[in-house]
Amino acid sequence: MKLYLTEKPKTARQLCDVLGASRHVKSSANTTFGGHKVGDGWMVTWLSGHFFRLLEPQEYNPDLKRWSLRDLPIVYPTIEWKPIDSSDTIPVAEITEQIEHIKSLYPKVTQLILATDGDQEGQLLGQVFLEQTGWSGPVARLWTDLWEPSGLRNSLTKVRDNAFYSGTYHAGLSRMLLDQLLGINLTRLYTIKAQQSGYNMVANTGRVRSSSLAIVVDHDEHVRAHTSREYYSIRAKFTFNGVPFLGKFSIPDHLLADKTHCFDKAAIESIIRSLSEEKIARLIDISSTEARTKPPKPFSQNTLAQFCNLHFTLLPDETLAACQSLYEAGYLSYPRVEAEVYETSVLSQAPAILATLASLNDTFNASVLNADLKQYQPVFVDAEIDGHGAIFVSELRPNFSNLKPNELIVYSAVANRFIAQFSSDMITANTTMKLLVKDQTFIAESLILKSVGWSSLEPRSITEKPQLPPMEVNNECEINEISLHSRNTKAPPRLTVDTFLAILKDCTKYLSPKIALRIGTGQIGTGATQPGIIKTLEAQGVAQVVEKKYLVPTKRGRDLRKLLPDLIASADLTSIWELNFRAIRSGQLSHNDFIKGGLDWIQKIVESGKESNFPKSPTLTPCELCGSAMNRKQNAYKKEEHYWQCTCDECRLSVPDVSGLPMKLHAEHGKPCPKCTDKMVSRAGKIDKKPELVCKNKDCNKKRVN
Repeated sequence: MKLYLTEKPKTARQLCDVLGASRHVKSSANTTFGGHKVGDGWMVTWLSGHFFRLLEPQEYNPDLKRWSLRDLPIVYPTIEWKPIDSSDTIPVAEITEQIEHIKSLYPKVTQLILATDGDQEGQLLGQVFLEQTGWSGPVARLWTDLWEPSGLRNSLTKVRDNAFYSGTYHAGLSRMLLDQLLGINLTRLYTIKAQQSGYNMVANTGRVRSSSLAIVVDHDEHVRAHTSREYYSIRAKFTFNGVPFLGKFSIPDHLLADKTHCFDKAAIESIIRSLSEEKIARLIDISSTEARTKPPKPFSQNTLAQFCNLHFTLLPDETLAACQSLYEAGYLSYPRVEAEVYETSVLSQAPAILATLASLNDTFNASVLNADLKQYQPVFVDAEIDGHGAIFVSELRPNFSNLKPNELIVYSAVANRFIAQFSSDMITANTTMKLLVKDQTFIAESLILKSVGWSSLEPRSITEKPQLPPMEVNNECEINEISLHSRNTKAPPRLTVDTFLAILKDCTKYLSPKIALRIGTGQIGTGATQPGIIKTLEAQGVAQVVEKKYLVPTKRGRDLRKLLPDLIASADLTSIWELNFRAIRSGQLSHNDFIKGGLDWIQKIVESGKESNFPKSPTLTPCELCGSAMNRKQNAYKKEEHYWQCTCDECRLSVPDVSGLPMKLHAEHGKPCPKCTDKMVSRAGKIDKKPELVCKNKDCNKKRVN
């Protein structure tokens, strides 16, 4: 008996539709989730994402629940897992029940086929599940791009031994383990250091989130630092044979302070005065070129998210959610990809895909009619693909009325980009004229769209400039006006969501010169993780999206950025690790060697960080006993109440909050109790909140000492 293990109930149903009729068996009478389906010689069962997680530090050692520099660095003796204890979608009790139900099927199974999502995360969660539930039999792997019938049937003929994907599993395991330990150690380290310096914050730190935050904050600081200046130019109005056109003065290099702007108003006004009597301009040069622009590349998850935010203000996680829904319905290929070329096999599917699109509506039909299957772009290349190819629509026909608005946007974008690969070039005509007025040169330009080609499929990306009159060299034209124009320099553009995504995809300019020379191109995160980075920054309160377009840091984000050392804030570390994960997937690097090296590095950076000192906060409140910083905290049991605690491990003084400040200690705080010789401590009076003395001894402190 074969057992197929899928990642979700929905994909299990689609697999069953292809395998043939099936009987549903519930894990219990009242369950709404657990169970399996049975067919002729096969069973299909399902998960719902990760069913197991790595242990937290305090689960290895309860003493690690309290954060202390003494306990750092934290390194696990072994890698241990436990069933998840929380889920946003499925009650934990049902997850536990499904785990036991699947284990109960094992005695009947001769071969298990892992059919989770075909990516690193799907490989990891599936293989961890099998290991943790004690499966020891043979495992095969169903790896598919498409969950629609024809794609599944094709993938079922290509099932491979699961060992072929061991590199993918070990890359996922290395990423999960090292990212968790890096986050735990550095978050605890920098939080304690920050609080000791008077910053009342949790310094969430991680390989991806810290470098991402640094980009957001540093860009915003660059924008804020801009000082606007007035700059000057000269515009001219010309007429030739009754046709008016505009020209712009070609400012000499010696007048350009920053190679772009002229800030010397007097010099510009002097030039205008010298030309004030001129009535005629002479054409001294003309050049006309025709530019052919090829269609843009097929979509990766990142470039699709860029496109959908730029043109439709969808946030990256919204684009991914729509992709995932379309993928699970069989309308879209696997979406969490980095490739921007298709697999060669997709070319053979093109006629059926285009036929499906032509049948959807008149707009798609017209676009398909202009497509030429014999003339296609060189984007069907297996050699450039690591994992899955670029995103494309399947030949399964969707009902547009059943698609949600975001799904319709994503489907149409991917479909049009696919059609574009079989469409003609966009052609533009560019004309540049040089006109001489006395001894000064003016430039007139035009840009005309001659053939829309593939660009009819996408939002217009060029701005035309009016056509110039037909002139020849040495022709003369009238000068109607020469005038001074002034504008203020603009700050660098604010960081937009689509620009941020482009930086994640290629962060090379954020690498240190040494690392850039070593690795070439850098990236932050992967096609699978990049869509969630902005959401993570928002959840931690360090950045926010404004108008679904601009990404800006919060005050907490700025404070955290100040505390992060360059080693963590730069893109160097995450880019190097991404290359190593890729090497593990391909079998070029041992995951054990990489994990060992990663753990050694974490220990070194933590030991070094323990000796560092953060700049003191201007609002630091010192402890009355030891002078260390006090932090204001919320009472865990009475949310409306607060207290203050010293950040020094040896002191740990804790006092009530009085009007937003720590209560002042009684003058005799810490002196021996006259009754039992234990220490006297301060507490707030119940009526006036003034400090009172009470014995620390519980058997003695029933009587207040005045």
